[in-house]
Amino acid sequence: MRNAPYSELNPTPHPLIYFVDDDPIDRQLYQKSFQRTFPNHDIELFSSGFEMMAATSQATRLPMLIFLDVKMPLMDGFETLMSLKADRKWSAVPVIMLTVSREPQELKLCYQLGAQSWVTKPESQEAMEQLMGLILSYWDTAARTPYTT
Repeated sequence: MRNAPYSELNPTPHPLIYFVDDDPIDRQLYQKSFQRTFPNHDIELFSSGFEMMAATSQATRLPMLIFLDVKMPLMDGFETLMSLKADRKWSAVPVIMLTVSREPQELKLCYQLGAQSWVTKPESQEAMEQLMGLILSYWDTAARTPYTT
């Protein structure tokens, strides 16, 4: 029997990305864009900040990025961001806030709470894929995170 290389026995998982949005149409749009733009990444989708925060206690690995919608019921993006940044284990994970809002106070608050970026949600699949390409280029190529493999 031939010995397999160590990397085949213990494959390195793809980098993980979380996406949190209460709108099922947005989740579907982002999922398609992620699959095309981030083919070598694992994606986990959540319908609320509350759902994602519940999953963090069971997570076996940390995502390299979290995309977080600002406007959500139950636990909005601000509350979710505060919870993430208050948790020592999760505080270093970069968070990109996604919103349709153009309120300067909300923008400022997101950065004060520890977000790494504020992005206006694109309105089309094509614009979404262009945006994801830019984000991939920066976060997966130029920048490094503690959770990038």
